[in-house]
Amino acid sequence: MKRGWIFLSLLLVAGLVISAGYMGFQNGQPESQLTSSVPNTIPITTCDVTQSVTAPGTLVNTREVAVEMPMTAQLGEVLVRPGDFVQEGQILARLANYAELAANVSEAKLELLKAEGDLLALTADLPYLIARAYVDMLDAQQALEQAQTNRDRLDLPRADVYQLEQAEAYLKLAEARLQKAQKAFNNVAKLSVTHPKRMVALNALLSARAYRNQRMANLNWYLGKPSEQQLVSLESQIALAQADFEAAQMKWEGLQDGHESLDMKLAAMLVTHAETRLAAAEKALAAVEIKAPFSGVVLQVNARPGSTATAYTPLVVLNDPTAVEVEATIIEEDYPYIEIGQPVNLFFDALPDAELVGKTTRILPKRASGDRPLYFIYISLDQIPESLVGGMNADSSVVISQLKDVLCLPRSMVSSSSQGQAIVEVWSGEQIEKRAIKIGLRGDVNVEIISGLVEGDLVVSR
Repeated sequence: MKRGWIFLSLLLVAGLVISAGYMGFQNGQPESQLTSSVPNTIPITTCDVTQSVTAPGTLVNTREVAVEMPMTAQLGEVLVRPGDFVQEGQILARLANYAELAANVSEAKLELLKAEGDLLALTADLPYLIARAYVDMLDAQQALEQAQTNRDRLDLPRADVYQLEQAEAYLKLAEARLQKAQKAFNNVAKLSVTHPKRMVALNALLSARAYRNQRMANLNWYLGKPSEQQLVSLESQIALAQADFEAAQMKWEGLQDGHESLDMKLAAMLVTHAETRLAAAEKALAAVEIKAPFSGVVLQVNARPGSTATAYTPLVVLNDPTAVEVEATIIEEDYPYIEIGQPVNLFFDALPDAELVGKTTRILPKRASGDRPLYFIYISLDQIPESLVGGMNADSSVVISQLKDVLCLPRSMVSSSSQGQAIVEVWSGEQIEKRAIKIGLRGDVNVEIISGLVEGDLVVSR
């Protein structure tokens, strides 16, 4: 009986050992050999393989101009404000003497109309025309001489030494008289405003003050010099008078050749002269009208009506919102791969859903300032949405290489050697096979499969 229990005990221990051994064997086997399920695979297909370089940057404006004052002058009107959109040729501001020069243009136009009318209808008596032309020439000559005399006077002193001494003496006497009148008025200033003594003293004070101002103005005029505007005005008068004289002289001389010369030559010359004068007047008026050189948005206005600004002072800053490009940076390792004309995909923070494209237009072969080895490249956009403005951030992806419709795999599934060789696992439908493949272009997302796989093969993904 005792032996029976011992035998049963040995059988029980042996069963436990065998069971434990089998369970350990089962737990130590690879999972792929324990299951008959199909592994996770990715089929080989064709796709586009793109390799790109990241180039963060900023949208910058390429057409921003400061419209300057054409001359030192007073502003009569400023017709725009920051934020206004203006068309090319639109008037931004006018100088103060606009009305005068506009009148000159109108006068020159009337003169041209008259000259053209004379060209079409010259039927007057020739002796009378000769006499009138001679008188007109004398009048024009006299006007020219008078204009030259007026100009020459500006170069002469306005007063000699004795006149200056006399003017200074008169000013001192006038100031003494004013002080005396002021003192007399101070003695009666506290009296009633209707008191006779106060009224007499006030009248004497006002008279003395006016006399002193007159003497001071007289002395200042003696000491003063002609302004630039006076010189320009008188020289313009001389030029116009010279043109008038030459035209009158030409008319008179032409009449000496007879009526036939008058009809064709003289009248044509007068029309030409009128056209020249009109062109000069319009040019002067154009300088007074400060116009937009191109269509755009006004960013700054640096003057106000009535103020005086010197020549070349920036008056209005004008920006063309459509003239923009992306100024981006690339790292030193990517510099050798960048070429002009490469396509670029662009993404803007301001337009997160828009996918814009462009191309590289310029490469700056100089390292940017700063600690990092960066280089500037410039990118043009094929289309510029209205909501994009200079200063906005841009993420650029420069396509340096691209293949279309080639066999491909996700880049994360292939680890190739420097020679472009790799080993992948392929599911045959029943078992996993190792396959040697050759890799071509390694793109940002996919890699090109040159050989070792065909379309439809199932590559095991891990």
